[in-house]
Amino acid sequence: MTIGNAMRAARKASDMTAGQVADKIGLKEATYLRYERDEVSPQAHVCVALAEAYGISLDQLLRGIDTATDMPRQVINFDVAEGQTLSVQINATVKHGKGA
Repeated sequence: MTIGNAMRAARKASDMTAGQVADKIGLKEATYLRYERDEVSPQAHVCVALAEAYGISLDQLLRGIDTATDMPRQVINFDVAEGQTLSVQINATVKHGKGA
């Protein structure tokens, strides 16, 4: 995944337009769109501002990792009678990168 693709995915996940993101971080919309199209690479301070604007880590932005969708999912259905309480504890370890 390119940085531009990761930026576009993060923007869409944040439900913002390119213009809104550009305004939020102090860029012209045309400049922001050049980053999304991978015509130019954003400088480090722009990447930091983008990650903050999207509410994700810089690593997630640069590597295109979406922890909400990269995690393995398992659905467990429980039948609980009315008036009963169900208590569930989930412990998980998630590894990213080579060899994970």
